[in-house]
Amino acid sequence: MNIWIINQYAIPIDGAGGTRHATIAKYLAQLGHHTTVFVSDSKNETLVIKNQQQFIDRDFDGYKFRYVKSPAYSNIIERFYSMLMFRRNVLKSTAGLTKPDVIIGSTVHLHGADAGRRLAKKFKVPFIYEIRDIWPQTLVDIGALSTKNPVYWYLNSIENKLLRQADKIITLLPGVSKYVISKGFDKNKVFYLPNGIDKELYPLSNAKDNDQSLFRAMFFGAHGPANGLMTLIKAAKLLSDQGHKNILIELIGDGVAKPSLVKAVKESRLENVKFSDSLPKKEVFLKAQEADCFIFHLINMKVLEKYGISANKLFDYLMLERPVIFACNSFNDPVKESGAGISIPPESPSILANALIDFSRMSREDLETKGNKGREWVINHHDFEFNVKVLEKFLCGLVCN
Repeated sequence: MNIWIINQYAIPIDGAGGTRHATIAKYLAQLGHHTTVFVSDSKNETLVIKNQQQFIDRDFDGYKFRYVKSPAYSNIIERFYSMLMFRRNVLKSTAGLTKPDVIIGSTVHLHGADAGRRLAKKFKVPFIYEIRDIWPQTLVDIGALSTKNPVYWYLNSIENKLLRQADKIITLLPGVSKYVISKGFDKNKVFYLPNGIDKELYPLSNAKDNDQSLFRAMFFGAHGPANGLMTLIKAAKLLSDQGHKNILIELIGDGVAKPSLVKAVKESRLENVKFSDSLPKKEVFLKAQEADCFIFHLINMKVLEKYGISANKLFDYLMLERPVIFACNSFNDPVKESGAGISIPPESPSILANALIDFSRMSREDLETKGNKGREWVINHHDFEFNVKVLEKFLCGLVCN
């Protein structure tokens, strides 16, 4: 099969961030299929698209990333414009490609997914709408958009069109069938393909290689509004005030919330918080060997409570054999299912601080037992190499019909 995937924010396997589609393309290639992933050029500083060019290709082993010209952005208005331009330019960037057999349009965001819908209509091939994030409801839950705002209704109309015209719907979230039904569409359209891990990327040994006297709690990933990382800073302040000087919270990554987090740490003169910049996956996995536990935190959001999560970052945590503090109100709870840590309410600095104290007092053997349970569980349930074989069967059934 020849498969096209549209996702403005997709990145290669060796990058820092969402590598889902690169990993899927890699394993589809090993099964004999070819995938082209359409992404934005604006976050890739090594590629320079000249004025007259619409796109640049980067070839991998059996699949391709097509970097489509789209504007960089630094605020919400510029980002919205970038989304619109990405959709427009993707439609102009199919030259030189073999006609697809199927097209997957993926959120975030809806305009990228809609480019997939339009291309599928143009080439008269099946269209799959992939829901990685439920828009516009997620924007409402994080306070970025009101249901009274015309933009909400504009995005809602696009979402309904995608749900209605999709031949099938791929979802990462275990409860999305309920959402599809609530919108008045057929749940039988839904195919569940959660995020997962690529075993080839992780270090063989995850033994802690730093000072045993310091307990390191690590967060890596986006520093955005949904992550609610100020809770971690407030927890660090409580730990500092209580004299727990052996617990360090380290945040690795970047995002719009990072400047305010750094400012809060400086103003409180906290010595138990450390910031590091984003790292490519292999480097962050090596860095993670310094951790004693990981923190997963998301603010309260109705979409999570109703439909669940499937976070690459969480599966990375589990694969790296460290216990996890899961601070998230979600329909599903991989940490509880796996026995790999403790689940607590989000946005509660005092509860988070107490959880960190409890972990810091555990024996090395107990910490390792929880970490081993997490790795075993994620390999058994979220191995991309296996899940892509399931996807292949699903795609073949759709294309052949």
